[in-house]
Amino acid sequence: MRFKFADNKKDDWFGKDKLEHLIISILGSIFLGPFFILFGISRELYDGFGKNRFGFSFKDLFWNVVGVLLGSIIFFIFIHIIFY
Repeated sequence: MRFKFADNKKDDWFGKDKLEHLIISILGSIFLGPFFILFGISRELYDGFGKNRFGFSFKDLFWNVVGVLLGSIIFFIFIHIIFY
């Protein structure tokens, strides 16, 4: 099995799929916690190793990390407002 990276010419920093990565990571981390990043990493590894996939994208992973950080901040602010 061969590992494949995404084509940088087609992998835009601000493409529609990046917004999807951001929103899914925000929602996932709000409800499942900061460990949701493991889902994002495993998803990118799947894209890298899977047949007929787009390839591993550092840009997708970046937006996953940003989404998890934002979701975690939102979660902790919400908890702080509710309990303090």
